[in-house]
Amino acid sequence: MISTVETALRGGFFYPEKVIPILLICITGIVYWPGLPGPFLLDDAQLGVISEISSIDNFRSLWRYLTSDLSGLFGRPISNLTFLANYSSWPTSPFPFKATNLAIHLLIGGMLYQFIKTLLGSRKSPHHGDWTALIVTAYWLLNPFNVSTTLYVIQRMAMLSALFVVAGLTLYTHGRKLQAEGNQRGYIWMTMAIILFTSLAILSKENGALLPILALTLEYTVMRHYLKLPSPHQLWSLTFLWLPSLVLALALAYYGSPTSYSERAFTLAERVFTECRVLLEYAYYWFNPFAVSRGVLASDYPLSTGLLTPWTTLPALLAIIASILWAIWQRQRHPLAALAILFYFAGHILESTVIPLEIYFEHRNYLPAIFLVLPLAHWATKTHSIGKGRWLPLLVIVILCTQALQTFRLTKVWGNELALAAWWSHHNPEATRAQDFFATSLSSIGRPDLGLQVLEDAIQRTPENSHYYLHSLYEECKFTPIKSDRLIRLEKQLSRFPISKKSYPLLKNILGIAASGKCNGLSTTEASTLVAILANHPNSRRDRDGYGQLMHIRGLALLLDRQPEKAVESFGQSLRYRSNIQTGLEQVGLLGTHSYYELALSWLDHVALMPRPTSLRGVGRAWDIDVEIEHLRTQLNKDMATPAIK
Repeated sequence: MISTVETALRGGFFYPEKVIPILLICITGIVYWPGLPGPFLLDDAQLGVISEISSIDNFRSLWRYLTSDLSGLFGRPISNLTFLANYSSWPTSPFPFKATNLAIHLLIGGMLYQFIKTLLGSRKSPHHGDWTALIVTAYWLLNPFNVSTTLYVIQRMAMLSALFVVAGLTLYTHGRKLQAEGNQRGYIWMTMAIILFTSLAILSKENGALLPILALTLEYTVMRHYLKLPSPHQLWSLTFLWLPSLVLALALAYYGSPTSYSERAFTLAERVFTECRVLLEYAYYWFNPFAVSRGVLASDYPLSTGLLTPWTTLPALLAIIASILWAIWQRQRHPLAALAILFYFAGHILESTVIPLEIYFEHRNYLPAIFLVLPLAHWATKTHSIGKGRWLPLLVIVILCTQALQTFRLTKVWGNELALAAWWSHHNPEATRAQDFFATSLSSIGRPDLGLQVLEDAIQRTPENSHYYLHSLYEECKFTPIKSDRLIRLEKQLSRFPISKKSYPLLKNILGIAASGKCNGLSTTEASTLVAILANHPNSRRDRDGYGQLMHIRGLALLLDRQPEKAVESFGQSLRYRSNIQTGLEQVGLLGTHSYYELALSWLDHVALMPRPTSLRGVGRAWDIDVEIEHLRTQLNKDMATPAIK
């Protein structure tokens, strides 16, 4: 009787492997739902450029918007294009933005399920690959470690890149099987997978360039040793897999040279050693749903300054080397385990090796982790299917239910700004961003006094961190007059421990609140003195880009203090350290805003001679620079000719 029912189910619409994936998508949506009302966070401020949508009326303005992202080599136009779908909700409602992210997460899950089914299709057991694919997909969709990517709006860029990479690998696998059967159309599918989807992935975020090398990991593990497929034509492999991988290696060598670390607080060796610990930490959190990860505010991750400082550095390095060597050695006997290991480390090559990026971001694990549980899932389904391990299905269900509950618990926290801020502050007491965010959140609900207490506690823990002193002054402005001893304390602190460029936006905010007169006890002259202390500190000059930013801020401070000639001198130093015509045009605008029209016109003549952007990302801006210069000149002449209204 049971056999008859099972046969009927498998033969009809209610075949379990068809119904359960749909149920899994629904469960994931329910689990993530509490997090959708959560706030915009940190780098989500980059979306402010979306306000330009009302002025997009031609191809130039559209191109300028699509290439507006400053963190990408190519401007990430596809990611920016998707943000237009939610532009009407900016900046008041994060819900539609986060709902779109969730939809992308679910779409990737569905595609991942189909990809693994295609990859592991077995002639001996037609449904074996389905259940393996289902377990792997469920583990990935419901993993708590992916919450900080899915519910962080700006990380849609990483998600879209992952989407196109998975789509490309799926198409590549389809074409590869056709080619192995002698169908030459397979090469068309394989070529399109590499060219089209690598391009789409790169234009979403640069780590999409990993698609060819990730296809190579598939090729030399599952394709050759699990599916036993004959090799594709050598010329095709060299052209579409090995050559792009070589270009990527050359790019890493170029952008990851020791000289490129001049603007970082760590060296190339320190970053590489530290990333060894980071990669193993990512994996630990991936397999342990009960562990509380660092979240998106791990800017103060402890560096490895040597192989034994901290002592975990050397074991981490040896563990990674041993894992990679084992995977290469055992790729014939254990192709799925080899795939999981090699895909994981290959997926981290761009963002977690030599390029001088920040040390720790959880979204970097979003794509590389997709196969980590594949060998375990395959073993579990295989063992159960041959009559052993009858307890395994129950164990799998318990694990996935645990993942879902932990993710649901976390998304509830992400759905409330104050709860999220308190969570991060509690679990990351040494992270500057975490304490900053908590203090700002408390201030935003009308309790700057509590925010100030958070910062004072942070000062007691890390008295050398000048950012806390600066932020404390800013929060104190909001509910009590600034006392002279507080200014003296801050001046002494900055003279000993200058802030880094990460704190410069806060410095500009302090200048702004001083100029508005809303900070009782802090004048523009006193604020300008703080900037001068930083500008004169020898440590501030070590970062050329940062020093250029600081001199720009100093110029603004001098303008507010009614010293326009000195401001122009500071602006000149800013452009010498950080040659950027857009910054120069901003300086012209500042001079004009403060009614120094002749100085503004003179400075405009100087700025107009600066070189235009030449990168792909800068082309959209370069088209409009001459128009902007003439517009500024016309407006300044008009304002100068118009008598001021008294």
